[in-house]
Order: sequence, then C-alpha cells, then structure tokens
Amino acid sequence: MNPSLSTRREDAFPLPSPRILQLKWGSLVVEKVDKETGCRKTSETIKYKDAKLWPGGSQPWDWKEHGKRFGTSHRRGITLEDVIDVYGSGAQTIVLSMGKMSWLHVPHFVITEVENDGHTVIVKPTQVAMEIYNKLAECGHPVAGLFHTTC
Repeated sequence: MNPSLSTRREDAFPLPSPRILQLKWGSLVVEKVDKETGCRKTSETIKYKDAKLWPGGSQPWDWKEHGKRFGTSHRRGITLEDVIDVYGSGAQTIVLSMGKMSWLHVPHFVITEVENDGHTVIVKPTQVAMEIYNKLAECGHPVAGLFHTTC
C-alpha cells in the first residue's frame, strides 16, 4: 500500500481528489493537492504514463508493483491489489479506466470485491472515465481512480 495513504490526516477536513488537467496518448497531467491546506494547486502538476489517483494524492501506476507474474496486464486485467492500494484514501467511488481503446480487462471478481467493500465502481474507456472522475472530483466527491493512457 502507498505509504502516504496510511499516514494521511483524517481529522481536520477531507482532502479533495486531484483533477486530471490533460489526457493524451501515453500521458496524463494531474494537479497537485496541498496536504496541509487541502487546496488544489493547478499551477503545480505531475505527469504520468499511467496513474493511481485518490483524495489528496496521486502516484505512478506500476503494473508490476504486485509482481511481474501476477500484476496488472491487458490479458489478466486490473488486479484487486492495485485497486486495494487506493482503499485507505477515503474514496467512496473508484473509477477504473480500460485504456483508450478498451483493451485493459477489468475482471468481474475485482468489481464485485470492491463493491462488496462498500465502494461504487465505475469502469469506462479512459476518456469517459476521466470525464466522470473529474466531474465527481470537482463536486467534492471523494473519488479515486486508476488510469491507463494507451491501448
């Protein structure tokens, strides 16, 4: 699990989810969130190939993070472990992108497990997933997402 998720401040106020400012083939630009003030910093951005986003932060999405043999891949799909990484963020909704051409599989058991844990799950091609994610983030809804920027 991402260390910044487990040490996140839960007391004063919920942190906003960072918005996606730009999406291109192979590239995602995300705004930073100041963890002290809870303000979005649109002037400070981070560029990723693939990314995990959650209320208050973001990080690169390394498909091999949970093992080369069993990590996320187009064929096996998004692993439950990759989704669990954003659980501790306080997100109520988790958006999973299937890639720009919908080649990234999302196994049904992953969706079921996440829903059984009380989260709403949205699975869409990346462009649509980004639009939904940003609308929820802009409304202040605690949303997390996994975004794949190519096929």
